[in-house]
Amino acid sequence: MARTGRLVIADTSWTSYGVSAEIAARAAERLWGRLKAPVVRVSLPDVPTPCSSKRETLYYPGAPEIVAAVGRVVGVTGEAVPHREDSQFKGPF
Repeated sequence: MARTGRLVIADTSWTSYGVSAEIAARAAERLWGRLKAPVVRVSLPDVPTPCSSKRETLYYPGAPEIVAAVGRVVGVTGEAVPHREDSQFKGPF
């Protein structure tokens, strides 16, 4: 945040009223003049958690959603954002 003026928050909570909402609010409140882009949150949609395992895979955000969010914040979209299916990254999402 200090070097880029941009912030992407990845959270395993819901978008509204979660930890990411509080972090975004505090960042916007305290660092308003230094933000070069809106704060972007990658989190659960504001709907109940699905019970089906097939729907859960669509429900939880993962590395592709985080990469896309970072691309939006820095102004890179589409094919310019590298994505590798064989990536070793197996994050908490």
